[in-house]
Amino acid sequence: MLRSMVLLIPLLLVALVQADDGQKANPKIQPGEIPDLVKKLGDPSFQVRESALKRLQNADLDLLPALRKALEEVEDADVQRKLNDIVGNLERNQYLSPTKVTLKIANLPVKEAIQKFSEATGYQFEAASGDMGENKLIELEFKDTLFWHAFEEFCNRAGLVFQEGYYGSNADAIRLEYGDSFPGVVHVSGPFRVSVRGFNYTRNIEFASRSLRSADAPASPIRRTESLTIRLGLTVEPKLPLLTCGQPIITEAFDDSGQPLTLPSQMQFFGARYYSGYRTFSQEVHANLQPAPGSKAIKLLRGTIPVTVVASQKPRIVIEKVMEAQGRTFEEGNVSLKIENISKNGQQITFRINLTDGAQQGKRDYSWINQLMQRLVLIDAKGNKWQCYGPSWDGNGFNGGANFSGSITYANNGKAGEPERMVYYDWHILSHSVPFEFQDLTLP
Repeated sequence: MLRSMVLLIPLLLVALVQADDGQKANPKIQPGEIPDLVKKLGDPSFQVRESALKRLQNADLDLLPALRKALEEVEDADVQRKLNDIVGNLERNQYLSPTKVTLKIANLPVKEAIQKFSEATGYQFEAASGDMGENKLIELEFKDTLFWHAFEEFCNRAGLVFQEGYYGSNADAIRLEYGDSFPGVVHVSGPFRVSVRGFNYTRNIEFASRSLRSADAPASPIRRTESLTIRLGLTVEPKLPLLTCGQPIITEAFDDSGQPLTLPSQMQFFGARYYSGYRTFSQEVHANLQPAPGSKAIKLLRGTIPVTVVASQKPRIVIEKVMEAQGRTFEEGNVSLKIENISKNGQQITFRINLTDGAQQGKRDYSWINQLMQRLVLIDAKGNKWQCYGPSWDGNGFNGGANFSGSITYANNGKAGEPERMVYYDWHILSHSVPFEFQDLTLP
């Protein structure tokens, strides 16, 4: 025993030295080091370039402003390319990072607590009216808690139910109702929340008829089939709305006896897309599994859900005093918007427009037509939105995602004043695979 311990001591010392060397080799980058590291990206020495590149690739998000500034100033094409990749990866991580909640609520009524939670998260919440639990006092505290974890705890304490898939009349507010609910089995991955909504299990039997070739032919055997489908709910934080949501890809699935439940690759179908091009925040998706005789539960289930999200949006064209803009054309870069006619009928206003977005040229992205009712926004002087009823294009007026010619109708939702401006937004879109993992799921 003593001899074994003596032999282990040198190995432990080596491991500690290696770990310490690793920490020294990749110390946290300070903002003042950025110019020197960027300069080293163009050094004649390969070792110097690679060392600087590895350090910058491990940069924290708080260094993003300094790296953007360095990218604007650098002239070397190869250094620009490397910095572009580094800045792009950091921006992607920033977009996909979850909201963290820091909040303390001490004996506040539910309505006031909802307002405090809204201020802490930056999201709107729409609670159903009623006296059920409104006067209940709640007390809780969060410190850098992931949004979905904080949200679930808040709902439990406040006696609220999350209306998953319903985001209120303005499509931006999270809908809450008073009552008790069980959230089910939930996996949180950054800003995404994946829940198991249930399983559908079917068994079929078919009695085939005799062969038509011969009256003496034996009857066809009875054919039995089974199918197992899992239903998953995918919800994302409102800051990162979904544009498309694909069918889940199951990578691992085992039942309680170790039998695999994944379908053969040739039987899997990954082409389904939900809400193609239309911004939403919640979607139910389905995946097929291989039933196994005698299975009582899924011991382990892993997979991913392919999505595209709106990572950010910014105004591209802003038309002030829009009701006076008939016959005028507004241009910004490769985007042109002409308001050909404006007609008003009661609380509805129809704009006949011609919109060309050069960023869509050649993409043949027909989902762009679905985005118009959310990218082209009509608002009053206080920022209240008019409800859009969607576009209606002329014959060949929609040219494969590059040009739209037709009309869009808006209606006053009762909260908005007279229209003041129209805004056409640019959307920055990201593709992402949302991972999920569940254990010990009871089968039907």
